[in-house]
Amino acid sequence: MKFKLSKYHEIRSKTTWKHRGLIAKRKEMDEIYNRLISAEKCESCSKEFENSRQRKMRFNKETGQFINICCQSCNQLKVI
Repeated sequence: MKFKLSKYHEIRSKTTWKHRGLIAKRKEMDEIYNRLISAEKCESCSKEFENSRQRKMRFNKETGQFINICCQSCNQLKVI
């Protein structure tokens, strides 16, 4: 893991994702979280993350389905 994370990062992340509308089972949430913390580059534009706050979990707000791990810029793009 490239970046240091707080003690409660995992639980806070998963709780926030659920609150915002991500639909995933516990195993899927674990896989998404592990993918997030191990990501070193944006999966959309390949830009390297300079710190842990740049990594975002992107999901479709209408369906609640996970899309990818991306940077802030790519996360703000509209999903087609």
